Amino acid sequence: MSGWTTSQLLDSAGDESTRDFTSHSFPGLRRKLEKDNSGSTALAIVMAGTNDLGHGRTPEDIADNLKGIYSIMSGAGVEQILAVGIPDSAFMIHSPEANGRRLRTNEALKALSESDEGRRLRLRYVDCPISKARGDPFESDGLHFAGPTYGLLAERLLPEVEDILKV
Repeated sequence: MSGWTTSQLLDSAGDESTRDFTSHSFPGLRRKLEKDNSGSTALAIVMAGTNDLGHGRTPEDIADNLKGIYSIMSGAGVEQILAVGIPDSAFMIHSPEANGRRLRTNEALKALSESDEGRRLRLRYVDCPISKARGDPFESDGLHFAGPTYGLLAERLLPEVEDILKV
């Protein structure tokens, strides 16, 4: 859901239909998984939390919401979850306070993945391999990935995905 916070994703999980800020209509996460998951899904890749930082949410709130999202996914048959950390961006570079919350959120997600609960959820954490500071392409707003960056993200996550799926 483009432009949504983790709390919005979690709160709408059971909704038959929701709209993101681009006016695209989707079922809530739980509904989507129930509808599309006719058995199980081997892997879900989740990168969320950037919008929460823009709304001033705390790392604890973001991590708790993501834990709820991961629990919904696991309960709906998602076999493994790859949690991708919140990436840096021009916003993070220019807001040390927001960047500090980003780093603390990512630390909390990593700790969750290493906990008993994380193992129960079959959760693995990886830092986002895309970085504004490293010069990866972003849109002119400095926050969103540029079109080619999604391919770069997939390419850089591929070894992790192959390891999880034992390909």
